[in-house]
Amino acid sequence: MWRLRSREGSKDERICCCGRMSITSAADIVMSFSLVLIVFNLLMKAIGYSDTDWNWELLFLVVDSVAVLCLFFGIRRENAALLQPFVLLSLVTISFLLLLTIFFGTAVHDGHSYAGEYLEMELRENVQSYATLLSIQSKTVVPLIATVLTVGTGITFIVNCWFLQIVVQCARHFRKIDADKTSLTA
Repeated sequence: MWRLRSREGSKDERICCCGRMSITSAADIVMSFSLVLIVFNLLMKAIGYSDTDWNWELLFLVVDSVAVLCLFFGIRRENAALLQPFVLLSLVTISFLLLLTIFFGTAVHDGHSYAGEYLEMELRENVQSYATLLSIQSKTVVPLIATVLTVGTGITFIVNCWFLQIVVQCARHFRKIDADKTSLTA
């Protein structure tokens, strides 16, 4: 997936995504996607879609925004140190996504587990409407929702791992550039 490509008249550049784009372009896409998610979450909160208190939501939005701003300036200035806040936040996010995937997976495996009971309590008022909408029995709504949540958080986990790999490879690329500049001046 990762390789060095040599072009005539130019120095080697770190290439990713099956040789289709440079690592910095891929990191730009990660940064843009993260920025879109931050704006989307802010809009969802502003229109009242989220039940989370503003204090927690605001804290997460500020931390995410700072990490994405550091990523932006790190890419623009080719400074690996500025990519570290995003990497740290990604590691925390990936850890929570793994736990959440396991949590919902236990609800799929055993409907009477803590996760299964939790989902049933959260859905208790809407179980019948979901069953009618999906044309299924009421008792299969919770396992179906648990399966969808498990797959969704699992996919999100994989995508976040991929984004982390891209940003780490970009930081390595910037460190290599710095080392090359240092060796040329010495």
